[in-house]
Amino acid sequence: MALMTGQQYRDSIRDMKINVYCFGKKIENQLEHPITGPAIEAVALSYDLANDPDYQDKITTTSHITGEHINYFTHLYQNAGDFVKRLDLMRDLMRHHGMCVGSDKQAHDFVKSVGVKIVGHPPSFKKFMAECECDIFMKPNDYLQRNKNIVDETDVMVATPDTKERVRSGTWSTIRYARKQGKKIYIIHKNGRVSIE
Repeated sequence: MALMTGQQYRDSIRDMKINVYCFGKKIENQLEHPITGPAIEAVALSYDLANDPDYQDKITTTSHITGEHINYFTHLYQNAGDFVKRLDLMRDLMRHHGMCVGSDKQAHDFVKSVGVKIVGHPPSFKKFMAECECDIFMKPNDYLQRNKNIVDETDVMVATPDTKERVRSGTWSTIRYARKQGKKIYIIHKNGRVSIE
């Protein structure tokens, strides 16, 4: 059986007939909900990376149960080597973010819960800064420089813009800078569509 893609993972979530509640209210669409949506997208990204030839060796392994090629995040450790590989993978997938309210904070909470190390790049202007327990804190910087630093420190960028591309937007400015730097970019659009550049 082939590895699931990110879209197949999203479809499997959509096709499940389960009731999910958040703060006492039923979530009608887990993919679009502000709490569950970013977590689903993070897992979907791991499936897309598992199918990407540039990352396959790091993020996949052979199941000791079925003998099939599987996503490393679903693998049960069998020995110390598996544990070391997982630590290496976590280091490679270390999450850098700008410590702002919204999707930075939502993604932070999810990846922290699964043990991914986090590097926080705080803005010098604190109005939109979220409280995040990061493993490493970088020096505060103005928004544009901080965003460039995040791009420069990473191989893959995940962006969640709330609008179509526009000029006066920190998120879109960061995406444009990442394009110029030749970075792989996953853009998670507000409607749930993911584009890969």
